[in-house]
Amino acid sequence: MREQLQKALEREAEKQISRHFRNLRARAEDRARYKKRTGKLPASPAQIVPRYWALNKQFDPFYVRSHAASIAHALDRKIREGAYKPLPSLRIQIPKPNGGSRGISIFTGVDAAVSSWLFRRLLDRNAPALSGYSYAYRLDRNAQNAIEHLARAMTGRQRIYVLEYDFTRYFDSINHDYLRQVIGDHTKTSPRESAILDAFLRCEFAEGSSAY
Repeated sequence: MREQLQKALEREAEKQISRHFRNLRARAEDRARYKKRTGKLPASPAQIVPRYWALNKQFDPFYVRSHAASIAHALDRKIREGAYKPLPSLRIQIPKPNGGSRGISIFTGVDAAVSSWLFRRLLDRNAPALSGYSYAYRLDRNAQNAIEHLARAMTGRQRIYVLEYDFTRYFDSINHDYLRQVIGDHTKTSPRESAILDAFLRCEFAEGSSAY
């Protein structure tokens, strides 16, 4: 298990580092376009790395990557002892294109890696029982499969209706006791894995960096 956790930590750290460098390149390109368009030097960016990285070193993917082995060793021990508990997540608001905002939770790189590791374990074990139309959550399904399915469904039809549903705060409305019951009744989950799931369901969060 320790080796699997270390690989999950390294994957999560690399993913976040790649995203960070993509953002830096995009900002540099914006600055270059501004200079070309106006002939003026753009203001230097006030922040190179996300501010929340300073809230806890486990938010910093460079730290997580360089300490993946020791972190995995500690995680392995905590999970086996039933003592794993994710650190509080950071809740931020993302503006919506049509107005309003959407709240998202940012977990530390360590906890995000544990979540990814657990997801893969449960998915591998329970994949045969999952719907073949679950294109967003199965590792053996992707957007191309969804497009091919829609193309077959539309072939030879003169008219077809497409419905899109967006339930406001849908996941916030799901009762945790009901969720635990569904997982217990319909998935193959070990007591250790159930304990990790329950730890995430009970995870604390802070609204904004100042409240963290």
